[in-house]
Order: sequence, then structure tokens, then C-alpha cells
Amino acid sequence: MAGAARHRSGKTLTARLPARQQFVLPAGNLPPSDVKSPADWIKNLPQADNMLARPEGNLRMSTHDILHRLSETLATRRHADPEKSYTACLFAEGPDSILKKIGEECAELIMAAKDGKRLNIVRESTDVIYHILVLLVFFDMSIEDVSQEMRRREGISGIDEKAARSARK
Repeated sequence: MAGAARHRSGKTLTARLPARQQFVLPAGNLPPSDVKSPADWIKNLPQADNMLARPEGNLRMSTHDILHRLSETLATRRHADPEKSYTACLFAEGPDSILKKIGEECAELIMAAKDGKRLNIVRESTDVIYHILVLLVFFDMSIEDVSQEMRRREGISGIDEKAARSARK
């Protein structure tokens, strides 16, 4: 699978990457012109605040696998010590606290999108998804419940699906 990143200057970096391996290449981080393998350069990027760095073990995990693993981890935090776990603290404070965080994170995502900064959009989206997963676990659900509903809706027009929901009310 070829991956490409476009720098604001218009230069494009293309690399041959394994399927499902994704990367975000922030502006200013194009490889030196003497790099022979862009894929190796991407793999060896140092972790820094201005880029999305992933633990080596996560590079080959699908999005589905990562979300399932996170859901399982969140479930283990349900009865953890709120003094030692942010997630346990959210569970202990109840659904209103979780919902408030979802609202805050959605507002931050909106602001990031208005700024148009891709890295901030990704980071704020991650926060929203994380807090939604916390809410699902609080109500004894998981990402699988959401996946099943998405499978059910696949191939159905959004207009038709919304009309069907309205008719059921």
C-alpha cells in the first residue's frame, strides 16, 4: 500500500507501507533529500509533541483491534482506584461527569476543525472517541455494539435510515 503525505509547500512524500499502517506527517517533517527509503524514515521518526508517534506494537494492529483492546482496558478500570486512574475517576463520578467530558471534548474538536490543523483534529477526535468508549463501558456496552449498528446501517442511505428511525418514534 502506498502512503503519501503532502507538505504545505506542495512537496509530496510517498512510501510503501504495510496495509493498515497509517501515519500523519506534520508540516516541516519531510525527510532529507538523500533518504533512500521513505518507509524507513517514517518508521524511525523520533517521538515528539508535533507528530503522532505510535508504540511499535500498535503499527500492525487494525483500527478495529485497537478500539476493542481499549474497550477491554476501560472495562478493567471500572472498579479501579479513582486516585490512580483517570478512567476509574470518570466511572466513580457517574454518567453526568462522562457526558460533560464528551461535551467538552466535542467543543475542542470543533475548535480544532475550525483552525484546520490536522494534528489537533486527530488528537481531539481521539479524546472524543476515548470518552465515548468510557460512556459505553459505563452502560455495560462496548465498541462491538456500535460496530453491529454500523454493520446494520451499511449500504442504507442516510436519508432512508433517518426516516426509518423517525417513523419508529
